[in-house]
Amino acid sequence: MTPVGSRPVDGGAWLVTTSPEDDRAHSGGPLRLRAHPPKPVFAPPPPEWPAPRPQPGAAAAARALGVLDALRRDPGDDGTLSIPNAPGPVPDAPHHPSVWDLVLVIDTGASMPAWYPTVDCFVACAHDLPLFADVHIVKLHSQRPDDADDLFDAASVSSAGLTLSPRKKIVLVLTDGVGAAWSGRQVWRRFRQWSARYPLAVLHLQPHADWPRSALHTRPLKLRSSVPGGGNGTIATREPEESAATDLVPAAPVAKGDLIVPVMELRKPWVEQWCRLVLSDQWVQQQVLVVPEKPEGPALPAQRAGETGAESGPAASAATEPATEPAAREAARDVPRPPAAADGPDDAARRVVAFLAGASPRTAQLARLLAAAPLNRHVMQLVADQLVPFSHPADLAEVLSSGLIRAVDMDFPDDAPADRVTYDFDPGVRAELLSRESWERSRRVAELVERYLAPSVKAVEGLAQRVEYVSPPDALVVDTANLPFVQVELAVLMAMPTGPHKRVVRQMKDKIDAFLAGQTVG
Repeated sequence: MTPVGSRPVDGGAWLVTTSPEDDRAHSGGPLRLRAHPPKPVFAPPPPEWPAPRPQPGAAAAARALGVLDALRRDPGDDGTLSIPNAPGPVPDAPHHPSVWDLVLVIDTGASMPAWYPTVDCFVACAHDLPLFADVHIVKLHSQRPDDADDLFDAASVSSAGLTLSPRKKIVLVLTDGVGAAWSGRQVWRRFRQWSARYPLAVLHLQPHADWPRSALHTRPLKLRSSVPGGGNGTIATREPEESAATDLVPAAPVAKGDLIVPVMELRKPWVEQWCRLVLSDQWVQQQVLVVPEKPEGPALPAQRAGETGAESGPAASAATEPATEPAAREAARDVPRPPAAADGPDDAARRVVAFLAGASPRTAQLARLLAAAPLNRHVMQLVADQLVPFSHPADLAEVLSSGLIRAVDMDFPDDAPADRVTYDFDPGVRAELLSRESWERSRRVAELVERYLAPSVKAVEGLAQRVEYVSPPDALVVDTANLPFVQVELAVLMAMPTGPHKRVVRQMKDKIDAFLAGQTVG
């Protein structure tokens, strides 16, 4: 520490007015100045709201990438990197400035808002790793058609240097594998281009046991990379010594030209295993996607083994599974349905019964509670965190991908403010869910909504009391701003035992119907 600019205080002690010198200032490498903390990828809730909880282990999984700092070390005498064969502490060479970037391709499909707090946590932790000179974000809009021009944000792809850049990169894809684009070709065509130059892997946000319910169907393989930090084309494969007892149809050998994409859970041991693959020349076992040169989607082992007359993609795989309600629901998730207006009460009841029968108790409880709330991703996470003990982002993701709920405001797909309604249940579904929920729990949802939304949304002031006493507002003037909120309130009140209040509830409904019909309501 250099006491330049210091002065004596009280005749003895010294007040040091400079900061400690950083050794890297004399090491030939520029100091790496970053904003702390980094700006969130997705808009956070208002400051006075409880912070949503990320998936446990997300921070540890990001920090596990720190072992890749060995890629900055000097080559050995034989021209290869001297790198340990297992993850762990490695000697650092601080005088070598980083020439590596991290590119995070983040899925923004229909169910991904449940994972946004987890994504932001991972990005913040990865941002602090010394290996990466910069962390780039590329958004993937997986719910759009495969031939959409904006499936990937062109500006962010260019900014990340994925097209023409001499910098070295690690590419990680964060997804739950639900969007329709995962069954198309464009995603895999892009990944093939990028993985030819850079190591590319998928971080699956769902637990491994739930991967078959997504569009990403993996198989275990042993992998070895011939070039530390090399692209996926440098990966050799071989079958594991032991095969699972459930593999009745042997998997076909990996063909020349197939794209090998390692897939990991967002957990530290999985990331460490992949880091071993990137750093060393040892064989490691990983779950992988094997994508043919001209895919309709990632091929399943059974399909590659010679099945004929069957469709490819997640719909075909679901057909080979037992005909359970969850499997049927997952298989039909991306199948276009008739317009919502064609759905009748019987159809809504059937779909709700099928969903609740196949969902976990936590997911079913969350869906019923959300039926009592005006919906956006902030409100949904608030209800899950505050009213569903031990809830997991996967519970909300399952509700979002159930086919019972849809986006209604696409102006703010990723950064929806907390006072906007951006999701709604299909016609009849909200009423069916409310009819299966207790009055007391619906009142607790109303209390939560009023507590956090009333400062910015006048329509929910006094909501908890109106729900408790089944008393609609006397002087209701319906307008465009409050319509989404009063529609939800009406649905909640109509699900309550109205008794003598039935007439005033009907009057509220008449005002809403008149506004929707274009009449003037005073």
